Amino acid sequence: MLSSQAYTLLEVSEASSPEDIKKAYRRAASKYHPDKHQDSSDQEKKEAEAKFKDIKHAYEILTNKSQPSQSSSRYDDMHGFSRVKDAFEEMERQRRAAMSNGRDINVNIQIDISLAISGGIHYMKLKSYTICSSCNGSGTVLKEDNNGYKSHTYCLDCNGYGKTPKDNEYKIKINPNSKPGTSMRLKGKGEPRKAPNGTDGDLYVTLFIKPDEYFKDLRGEVCVDVIIDPIKWLTGGSVKVATPTGPVEIAIQPMMQEGSTMRIAGRGIDNSNMFITIKIDRNIPNSNRAQNNIADLLEECSEIEDSVANKFKKVTDKKIEEIEEYRK
Repeated sequence: MLSSQAYTLLEVSEASSPEDIKKAYRRAASKYHPDKHQDSSDQEKKEAEAKFKDIKHAYEILTNKSQPSQSSSRYDDMHGFSRVKDAFEEMERQRRAAMSNGRDINVNIQIDISLAISGGIHYMKLKSYTICSSCNGSGTVLKEDNNGYKSHTYCLDCNGYGKTPKDNEYKIKINPNSKPGTSMRLKGKGEPRKAPNGTDGDLYVTLFIKPDEYFKDLRGEVCVDVIIDPIKWLTGGSVKVATPTGPVEIAIQPMMQEGSTMRIAGRGIDNSNMFITIKIDRNIPNSNRAQNNIADLLEECSEIEDSVANKFKKVTDKKIEEIEEYRK
């Protein structure tokens, strides 16, 4: 360190008196003294310590001008060595931490589109490991024989692995309008620490939308094919439709055109629109009498238990129950 650098560090000029230099040194040293940073972070403590050393050596240089080159050389050598030593110590600390800490786990899960849109709870089962309580993660235990001789032996509880398997069920909260690729972090739910002084790894969960037979995803829009029976098509009425945020009643106009598309506002992804397409169940009785008499036709249609329209109603009711279960 040159004298000019020392003056700058202590914030004094070359015309300053020894008394001014001493006051500046005390003021700076008090600011960066280690005792002043007891509650600071490790990084802040190191920075303050390095600054304190710089201030101390700067003061030594300015109060011993008769041998500036020797002071400067001695300071540079000591300071440079200290920095290299600190760097190696930090690398060693990180290496030991990596050897002691548990690894992070990454898993992908598939959820229903209704759960992704409305939000709710997803339960996930995952086999994980916990640190062995018998050997505390070391894989060996201390045994003593009848003669008092002690030795480390293989841990039978974990077979020397240091960890024991465990079946876990995780309760994952899905936020409304979660999009595919959304990642969540469950702190401390990864692999267990490898040593008592380590930390457990984290569990990272990435969401994906699984295919749904009821809801169709067309270019980011939620669509449903609504199947109505001939009676509903002829007379009009209403039909219940499941949406990702709950059931709705849709009005059906008499003899409306098949393939008609209807929009339901705010029921799609991120409060966008949802679309339904009307389809007609053409599975009508093969009866000349019924087909020649509209009243008889309607009566016989209503008696078909396994019609496509009736099946659609059952699927709709089941989907509504699933969505309500998510939203509890």
